[in-house]
Amino acid sequence: MSIAIETFDKKLTENEFTTSAVDLLNQQIWYWGRDICKEEGNLLLEIGFERIEPPPTSDAVSSVYSLELPGDRNIILRGYGIFYGCYNHGGIFLRRYEFIPGYSSNSKLQNPPWLDTDLPQFRSPLKNELRSYTFLLTELITWIQNYEKNILKNYGLGYRHSVLEEWDNGKRQLINPVDVVGGWQKIKETIQEGFFMKNRSIKANT
Repeated sequence: MSIAIETFDKKLTENEFTTSAVDLLNQQIWYWGRDICKEEGNLLLEIGFERIEPPPTSDAVSSVYSLELPGDRNIILRGYGIFYGCYNHGGIFLRRYEFIPGYSSNSKLQNPPWLDTDLPQFRSPLKNELRSYTFLLTELITWIQNYEKNILKNYGLGYRHSVLEEWDNGKRQLINPVDVVGGWQKIKETIQEGFFMKNRSIKANT
C-alpha cells in the first residue's frame, strides 16, 4: 500500500504550522489506539498508564488512559484528545481534529473524561497565563517525542509503518514515521518562538 508522506524540512509558515500540528496529533492518537492492541501486550500499560474502564452508566465504549509523571504532572489520553497538566501551571486540552489548545488553571481533571461533555470548560489563556500555557504545550510535545523515540528504539520503524498502513484511506495526510519526532520538534520550536493559535480551526481529513 502506498503512503502519502508529509515532510518537515524547512521553517513552518503560520498555515503550515496549524495544518502540520493537526496532522501530527491526529496520527499520534491513531498510534496510541493501535499500541494498546499490540499482540505482545498493551504498550501504554507497559510504561505505567492506568486503564480506567467506563462505568456501566456511561455511553463511552473505550477506556481512559491516565499517567502520573514526575514533577506533579499528569497526562490523560482519549480518542478525541489529550489532557496535560502540571502543578502551578494548570492544564491544557488538545482536541484531536484541531490544534487550538484550551487552557484551565486546574492541573488535574476531577473526573475521567469519558465523553467530550465530561470535560470542564477550557478557554484561551489570559496574558499572564501565556507562559504557563506555552510551558504545558511544549512539555506535552516533548513527552510525545520521547514516547515515539522509545517506540522506534524498542519495536522498530517497521512496526510504525505497519500501523500507519492500516490507517491509510487515501484521504489522510500521513507523516512518515521517521519524521514524526522531527515534525513535533518543528511545532515546538514554532511555539517557543512566540506563535500562538488564532481563533480558527483547521480540521483534519478523517
